Amino acid sequence: MLQRLQGFLQSDFHEYNARPYARLSMRALHNLAEYAQIDATQRPVADAATMVLDYLAARFAASSNGLRRAATFRRHFDHRSYGPFFGNYSDEETWWGATMFGATQKLIELRHGRADWGSGSDMGQLAIGRYRVNDLIVDLLLRHENALYDGLAQTNYFQTYRHEGFEAYYHSNSYLISSGGIYTPLTGEYVTGAGHGAESFEHDSLGAALPTVVMPKWSLGKDRTELIRIDGHKDDDSRFNNCVGPNFACGLNPVVPDDLQGRFRQGPRPCAFAVAGLIADKWNQMGAEKGVFGCPTTAEANSAEGQGRFQMFERGEILASPGQNMVLAAFYKSGSNDIAVEWAITTRYSYDFFNVRWDKDGVNLGQWAVQHDDPNASRTGGNWTVPTKGNGKYRIVVEGCDGRPLSNSECRQGFSAPLILNLPGFGACTIVNGAWTFVDMTAGCDGLPDAGFFAAVNVLPCERDDCKFGFIYTNEKENDTLTSFEEKVIHNNGFTTYVSDGVNQFKKNDGGAVNFKPRHDANELGIVHMDDWPLNTYDMESLRLAKGDVVDADGKGCVVITNQSLHKALFLDFRNWEHPLERVVPLINIVNCQNVGGLTSP
Repeated sequence: MLQRLQGFLQSDFHEYNARPYARLSMRALHNLAEYAQIDATQRPVADAATMVLDYLAARFAASSNGLRRAATFRRHFDHRSYGPFFGNYSDEETWWGATMFGATQKLIELRHGRADWGSGSDMGQLAIGRYRVNDLIVDLLLRHENALYDGLAQTNYFQTYRHEGFEAYYHSNSYLISSGGIYTPLTGEYVTGAGHGAESFEHDSLGAALPTVVMPKWSLGKDRTELIRIDGHKDDDSRFNNCVGPNFACGLNPVVPDDLQGRFRQGPRPCAFAVAGLIADKWNQMGAEKGVFGCPTTAEANSAEGQGRFQMFERGEILASPGQNMVLAAFYKSGSNDIAVEWAITTRYSYDFFNVRWDKDGVNLGQWAVQHDDPNASRTGGNWTVPTKGNGKYRIVVEGCDGRPLSNSECRQGFSAPLILNLPGFGACTIVNGAWTFVDMTAGCDGLPDAGFFAAVNVLPCERDDCKFGFIYTNEKENDTLTSFEEKVIHNNGFTTYVSDGVNQFKKNDGGAVNFKPRHDANELGIVHMDDWPLNTYDMESLRLAKGDVVDADGKGCVVITNQSLHKALFLDFRNWEHPLERVVPLINIVNCQNVGGLTSP
């Protein structure tokens, strides 16, 4: 048993981060830590199990944010597309972490404090057991989870794990960058259920590479599809998302979710511009400054096209088109990039249907006939959601018609003056500049708390294959605004040519540089060189079990867990399987498995 437990501190688990079996392994370790100590002759087994649990606790602290974890895993492979962080098929250590660390702020914010229905038995058993995570490790997690509220001193850190798969994490005061890892084929001798449908088990036991994600420290992100991310290669067996370093990630198919592009910054209150007449009637009907439009950002003015009067608002536009006796309103829908359009006849006219037409950058994208008996319309008005296709200038017009669409119909008053909306809109928490998208993750965007950083995402088409490639650069705001952040990034990199298959260079705002390769192989880190690289190697094959600022493990049974803030380290020495040893040591100098000195097993 001791030799088996020693193996976990030498090479981690074959079914690393398994869904749903990691919790069963944890339960077995808890049982050993709990009951082996009853018999004095078995006390080393209890100590060894406790050491493995402390190693896993430190890994959870370094790889999670608000209990949310997006780690690569082996088993079940079919769960690789499951996005929720607090669901039945989420990372198996989530509910273990909730019980052991108690860091439930994000669970309360994102799920009203409700645990998944399948978590109860595991959490109950853990709560009544004797094992408790070492205080040094608890502090590592809680210092980051609570610092925004309690003002605790924090330390940014970078951490890698090299088991049969690969994990890399960069934890800042404001966010976590979590690598997606690598696809790993099955090593046949470990197939569970051989002789009982072994072929299906072989597929099930493949190691899944997930998207690399940027996880902010506020109440956004109960599902990884809501996060800025790098999805990686579209084929599972070619997906290698290893490219993660401090403030940086690269790879294939970067994504900025529509939810983020649909956020807007609220301006000062009370509103700076007056609203009057028909436009004021519609604005007040929609909730005035507290409604979907927010405050006006311009005075009322004549339309550049047609005989209309319009006024721009924080989240849209309201327009009076007198030639049609029509008032139109368009606003950016919350949580998406689509545009909601409403219209109403003010007097005299009524129609059988309305044509809604929308163009982008001068090119027609679509037209739809809204019938008067549709649930969203009447003879004197209606609404429609315009599906957008990327960033650009959208022009939307509406006309009322009698008769039947595409047959005998008359549209006597013609199309209205146009609504003109740009995507992203004025005041949006994103800026688009060519291949660049800049995202504001600070206070004031749709009333969300301050996550404290900006992100620059560059997306370009690959030279080969049907894919895109690029990178994500994150920077804590300091004294910047989103505009000044954009200007610095463009000044340093705006004329740089990037390629998917070769080595590129990106210059950070602090003067440092990173050389990177977006399309990299399973045995490549993706980072070729970085000025502030925290490791002493770029060779992934030379990495030990764990290497980084929090956990150092040599793959021989030595594990050192460092807490810089407490100036202490937890030393787990399992190099001699017969004598597992655990102790806390002062952090006078850097402590790792190469310089632990006399702290050795008997």
